[in-house]
Amino acid sequence: MAFPADLTPDEIVDGRYRVVKRLGAGAMGVIYLAQHATLRRQVALKVLRAELVGDDDLAARFEAEARAASAIGHPHIVSVFDLGRCPDGSPYMAMEFLDGVALGDYLAVAGALPWPKAVEIAGQVLSGLAAAHNHGIVHRDLTSRRTSSSSSSSPASTT
Repeated sequence: MAFPADLTPDEIVDGRYRVVKRLGAGAMGVIYLAQHATLRRQVALKVLRAELVGDDDLAARFEAEARAASAIGHPHIVSVFDLGRCPDGSPYMAMEFLDGVALGDYLAVAGALPWPKAVEIAGQVLSGLAAAHNHGIVHRDLTSRRTSSSSSSSPASTT
């Protein structure tokens, strides 16, 4: 799989974000840990995969995803702070960085959750989905596992 070629540690993206490291990848994007150059706030930069940049429909869908997530404002949906372009023209979104363990990885180590904890997590996921649905958004990519062995997300959040 191709990745945006120019995102390397210490690179400044769009004059605002210093790349720290690559965290993982999904179907549409590659996720990097970055730091806002002025505010020093850690963010997750999701960059549209290089091989998809030429597809105007996918690029528009990527940007629509960023606008939609930004508009919802829910504690169980990752916050999107910014939208822009990388040096190679790939669109990116700057999102809240969640440091934690993916639910699937947690379950692989800890085993089954006690039912009260499982109900709590399911309630959080459903609450986030309900908020998205209330904004006319249907989420098509729910998973309990990481898309790469090095990505990071909280087990109780949806994106």
